[in-house]
Amino acid sequence: MPEYIVIQSGPTVNIVIGGTFDFAAYFAALPEYDSDESAIDDGLSVGDVYKTADNHVSLPGGIQKQVREI
Repeated sequence: MPEYIVIQSGPTVNIVIGGTFDFAAYFAALPEYDSDESAIDDGLSVGDVYKTADNHVSLPGGIQKQVREI
C-alpha cells in the first residue's frame, strides 16, 4: 500500500500527495501554445493548463501555464 501525506488547512482544503504520479509523462503530454488566446482558439478553457511554446508572448518556453481570463 502506498504512503500518503495529507495536508489540511481550514474547513475546506484537503490536499493529498502520494501514490504514483508520473509528472514527466503528464508534462510531456500537455499541449503547447504561444498564448492564452491560441489555447482558447484550440478548445482550452479558462483554468486549463498548457505548456508554453518557445515563442510564447509572455513566458519562456517549457513552462506550465494556466489559461487566464481574457
